[in-house]
Amino acid sequence: MLSLVSLPSACGSSSSSTTGKTDAGGDAGATAGTGGSDAGAAAGTGGADAGATAGTGGSDADAAAGAGGSPDGATDAAPDAGGGDGGAGTDGGVSALSAVPTLDMGSAVCGIATGGAAYCWGFGANGETGAAVGTSPVPVAVQGGLTFTTISTYGGHTCAITPAGAAYCWGDGSLGALGDGNTLGHLEHAPVAVMGGLKFGAITVGNNFTCALVADGTAYCWGDNRQGPFGLGSADAMPHGAPTKMPTFTWRSINARNNTICGITTAGAAHCWGTSAGVIGSGGPAATVVATPTAVPGGIVLKTVVTASADHACGLTADGLAYCWGNGTLGDGTAGGVAALGETAVTGGLKLTQLAASLNTFCGVTGAGATYCWGGPFGNAPTLTFQGIVAGEVATRGLATCVVSSTGVASCLGSNFLGELGDGTNTAHATAAPVSGAITFKLP
Repeated sequence: MLSLVSLPSACGSSSSSTTGKTDAGGDAGATAGTGGSDAGAAAGTGGADAGATAGTGGSDADAAAGAGGSPDGATDAAPDAGGGDGGAGTDGGVSALSAVPTLDMGSAVCGIATGGAAYCWGFGANGETGAAVGTSPVPVAVQGGLTFTTISTYGGHTCAITPAGAAYCWGDGSLGALGDGNTLGHLEHAPVAVMGGLKFGAITVGNNFTCALVADGTAYCWGDNRQGPFGLGSADAMPHGAPTKMPTFTWRSINARNNTICGITTAGAAHCWGTSAGVIGSGGPAATVVATPTAVPGGIVLKTVVTASADHACGLTADGLAYCWGNGTLGDGTAGGVAALGETAVTGGLKLTQLAASLNTFCGVTGAGATYCWGGPFGNAPTLTFQGIVAGEVATRGLATCVVSSTGVASCLGSNFLGELGDGTNTAHATAAPVSGAITFKLP
């Protein structure tokens, strides 16, 4: 799940509106009904909507952005010799990247089919669905015919990585978020290649910025660094239209939400940075901008991480135990609201293979395919959901949650105001229903 590569308010509406960008209607905080048109209804499945990571794309056919040569545009970034196929591989003995997601939820919902084609549904006014139709209550194929290994979506844009390691982005390109060299407000309804010729294995999308990892765990970011998500040691107002190398650490997992990122180093140490990273990492005030990756106290060795906005995050150990930290519902059976500066064990001893997060909700899948969620309407401890479905992957945007079953069937429940359940309606439902289209989705 990479976590990659993770919003103070509803996904889409939580990302600040910029030139040319349309914000999705907010689900945050609304209560739920199980029928009827949803105006941000929880429908029994989510906390405040905060958007999930999403999109990585590209395909061998357009691998100019990652397959070879050295196109201009990368900042302090020589192409990585180790390749970047789906996050696998090692370089110089460094641990391989963690598994990367093939399903993600932001204002749009995007998943990768078994053949590698990407499909998106939900809000798409900025082009984040990658289709000419924009917003759609059913899955639509991302234009361009590319195939992908991982995908991340958040706010107004989506990015994905091809099997050759080339990164592609689409949607709102304000402040350089698409990595195509254009830092002015522009909307792209089809994938555009990220500049620089780097081969990536993992990618994560935040609020007008994107970060990605090459095979040796080096991070590169592009877009808006005003809140310090690039981890450069200082924030800056200059948009970055091409990948900029992060100078510290190598990572096996990174995950962004809004203007905050958390990552797991190749040694297994959790760090957070960006807006409010003081709360997540070191207990500082919520408004603090921390432009350098800050270690999370506790010392638990983790393999992957998901970020829930600026307040809290969770990670998994190598054997699947979940730990959370920050200011929010941490899954430890106690009410949220008091910052936990170090990793706090999620109650129940569940062994999880994958995690997903939104503003106030975390969900995970066990090795047996059971889905558990905590935070928001799920309460203070993991709650079994999607009963009867053997899941292989989960994604959540708080008020809506989707899983892909072990047979590749995507099913969703919760809020459906933006068509995020993918069933062709805008009606919320508390019981999981398959996404339209009979598409078989791949698992991480």
